[in-house]
Amino acid sequence: MAQSNRAKKTTAKAAAEHRERSTPPAVEPVVEEPSTQETGEEGPQIEPVTDVDTPTIEPPKPATTTVDLTVPIDLACDLIVGRHFEILLTPSQAVTLNGVRAALDAGHCRMGDGRVVHTNGDAVRWLLEQIGTAAAG
Repeated sequence: MAQSNRAKKTTAKAAAEHRERSTPPAVEPVVEEPSTQETGEEGPQIEPVTDVDTPTIEPPKPATTTVDLTVPIDLACDLIVGRHFEILLTPSQAVTLNGVRAALDAGHCRMGDGRVVHTNGDAVRWLLEQIGTAAAG
């Protein structure tokens, strides 16, 4: 029976040693006191942080702008062309056309027939009318 008590003590001792090795030691949290400056008021004041990068806020771009340009046009051209065409725009051209259409639509601009510009096709028609009117005038 002495053997079994001894074996129990050895097992208990080994288990206790194992717990001590596998359990991390308790660590007290380190609490740093905020840096303060005396201001004459009651209680400490926290110093402002000055080494933080502040993002630069850009002013908003104007919603619309006006562009003056010179367009070459051959008034003596007597070639008869079809009235329908399809084109594939580059991404940059598509963005520009969309911006022109949006500005004309927001400004309630009207084409020669009195309709308001609502579509990209309307914007192209409006531009061609403006060029034709300027060339004739």
